[in-house]
Amino acid sequence: MWIDWTSNLISVLIKLSIYRGRRSQAGNQGVTTGLGITITIAGGFLVGLVTTGPAVRRIAGIFIAAVILLLPVAMKTSPEVSRRVTLTLASIIALRAIDLSTEVPSRSLAWRVLHVFMPFDTRLARRCRPHLDFRQALGTIVWAVLSYAAFRAAANSPVAPLTAHYLVRWLSAIVWVMALFETLAGVISVTLTMVGVQIPSLHDAPHKSRTLREFWSVRWNKIISRWLRDHVYTPLARRGYDDAALLASFAASAAIHFYITSVLLNARWALLMAALFLIQGPLLWAEDALRIRQRTVLVGRLWTLGLVILLSPLFTEPVLRIFHLS
Repeated sequence: MWIDWTSNLISVLIKLSIYRGRRSQAGNQGVTTGLGITITIAGGFLVGLVTTGPAVRRIAGIFIAAVILLLPVAMKTSPEVSRRVTLTLASIIALRAIDLSTEVPSRSLAWRVLHVFMPFDTRLARRCRPHLDFRQALGTIVWAVLSYAAFRAAANSPVAPLTAHYLVRWLSAIVWVMALFETLAGVISVTLTMVGVQIPSLHDAPHKSRTLREFWSVRWNKIISRWLRDHVYTPLARRGYDDAALLASFAASAAIHFYITSVLLNARWALLMAALFLIQGPLLWAEDALRIRQRTVLVGRLWTLGLVILLSPLFTEPVLRIFHLS
């Protein structure tokens, strides 16, 4: 009953969005912008309401979140800002719906709804004395300046020779992506600290990684790596399928990045992005075979950072094009 009811409701909302999207081509874009975001938010509230208790309701919550993911795909003719905001919200809701579906016991309705819309795991948030963390705020400003400078460097890379063009473009893009993530994470963290909430850091000095395994599982984007560990890796590894757990984790990461990139660009660039994550499994096996973990710190970091930099265009080139730097 829950699945039928929610399926019909979300289907009607998506059809309404598509109808509005077609009308927007006649000049009524503001309505579509508000409508797409409104539908996504309404769906998120529904996920928070439904995803608790019996298994059928938890399944219904995941189903609603999956249907919401179709909304940005159906908004190809909608304004870019509307599609991007809707995509961001839909992606967060989908990840958090899976959190709620495995949470036992479930938290209150208010906490579930709050969790659905947060870009971080609210279960890891801690109370603190409300204050302005000047050091973190200053660090965020520095990251923001660095992000802007790196973005401009990538945008103004020399046209010729071609080697210099891509060398400057891709190296600048690495710095830009890293600085952009740190800026966004810093803004969120500083804001929450001011209202008395402390959250874990996004990264943990990725440049200090001595192995690819350490880079991906410990230091880079701990929000996603923790989510993948809890919902993909651990359930399989607990049953003794370590290799399958590793491949499944990177496949899930590839699927997430493929979805986002395909909505913002197209399938070709999405496949390029996904390839970065699909190739990590074989690289980790090679890393174990070469016993990189037992090598010196210098060898380990050269191996790790060398591969990260070498493969980075698979990630940074699509991201640059998402920001219209073709």
